[in-house]
Amino acid sequence: MSSRKRSLAALFLALSIASSFVGCSVEDPAGPAQGSTQRGTHGILKLALIPDGSVQEGPNGFRLQVWDAATNSPIAGAKLSARIVMPSMGHETGPQDALEVGGGNYDLSSVVFDMPGAWSVRLRAEKDTVVDEAEFPVEVP
Repeated sequence: MSSRKRSLAALFLALSIASSFVGCSVEDPAGPAQGSTQRGTHGILKLALIPDGSVQEGPNGFRLQVWDAATNSPIAGAKLSARIVMPSMGHETGPQDALEVGGGNYDLSSVVFDMPGAWSVRLRAEKDTVVDEAEFPVEVP
């Protein structure tokens, strides 16, 4: 095999291995109950969605956290709202407001997933003139 073919084969193998990790994340040692964190669509805020327990069909609770993306400072006094969406079925709830509990933490209770499947929690955070949004996939067993 020529060196060019060996180089291309090695490159193909490396790309195949690397592509298998796309979309994967390193699991937090504390376990999946830690939820997930995303930078908002405008890049201004970071938002976290943390389930109170195992996500299930029916009512669920979540803790939300909000930080300034540039300084990592918690954002207090924001207005957070959520829309719960099941894209494949067209289900969507109206906006549901979260309750501030302090230190950049907010409580989102009574999130109802009507059936098992792939859902999204779409968060919107507003503070003074700043608005940012993030969407979190949630799989309901």
